Amino acid sequence: HNLKVRHRFPLPGKWTPENPPRGFSFFSSYGCPEPCTFCCSPLVTGRRWKAIPGGKLAEEIAELQQRFKFDVLRFQDANWGVAEKRTRAFCEKLVELRVPIHWNGTIEIETIMRYKQETLDLLETSQCHLLWLGAEAGTAEMQEQIKKHIAIDHIPLAIGELAKRGITPGTFWIIGYPGETPESMEATLRIAAAVKHKYPIAGSEVYPFRPIPGTEDFKKAVELGYQPPKDFHEWGKCFEYKYNAHNTPLPEDIRETWRLYNNTAAIYDKHVTEGPRWMRDLLALAAGWRLKTGRYRFPIEQKLFDIYVKATGQTQPGAKDYVPAIDA
Repeated sequence: HNLKVRHRFPLPGKWTPENPPRGFSFFSSYGCPEPCTFCCSPLVTGRRWKAIPGGKLAEEIAELQQRFKFDVLRFQDANWGVAEKRTRAFCEKLVELRVPIHWNGTIEIETIMRYKQETLDLLETSQCHLLWLGAEAGTAEMQEQIKKHIAIDHIPLAIGELAKRGITPGTFWIIGYPGETPESMEATLRIAAAVKHKYPIAGSEVYPFRPIPGTEDFKKAVELGYQPPKDFHEWGKCFEYKYNAHNTPLPEDIRETWRLYNNTAAIYDKHVTEGPRWMRDLLALAAGWRLKTGRYRFPIEQKLFDIYVKATGQTQPGAKDYVPAIDA
């Protein structure tokens, strides 16, 4: 199968792939209070969360920016937006200090739903350009099983709150949890597609479940027959969630729908660079119809596009250099 390696998110501000920004990573908090069964954080941090106060954090970022002259800041925190008061203080101070950066980080769906509108507005004013969201599952039953406890109807609402402010919602989903039914996986793929169709600015990435040692779901997976890697070499082969998906048991029809969804979403977001604009616009229209209806079979337009790209010698940035580990 042809793998689509695409940068789904546009660069903020004036930056382009030809003139990329200088990036900087920063950890501003420790831990995460969430009890998710697929994540190692409950074991590693005991669900504790400690963070640098918002105003102090903005002052530190301002000083670092003056020293290192970065343009985009990535908060690598497990859960950056836990405390609304901290978020407000950070954004207000960042604006007050006129720090010339765009920034991004992680936040929960339900956190966005409880934030005041004024706080969400401050995210935009402070030039937050991207927030990473873990939606994780498309049914209430699976949300309860993984202890994520997200109301399904809140997912598109939270994504919409960011999208209308020009903040890219980087949304993630998982299929193939231990004991998950094919119907549940299909429901996740459907809502992921619905989100992508309604909010083209949003990432709506679906990944196969990967058992992480120390998690509740790792134990369940082993009980159901999962044989974990035995050494570093074997662990290395299952590092890339999307491209080593053969390591995750999925029904073949689900796996095929998932593959076709990935290709369709990559075309719909219009960050494809090959071919003339009119061709990409037509492909995006077809992709939108497929996402809306869930009809991914016989993607003739995508096959013709692949043939065109190969015939004209075009390739997207990074694709020719990426070699996924496909041996089990």
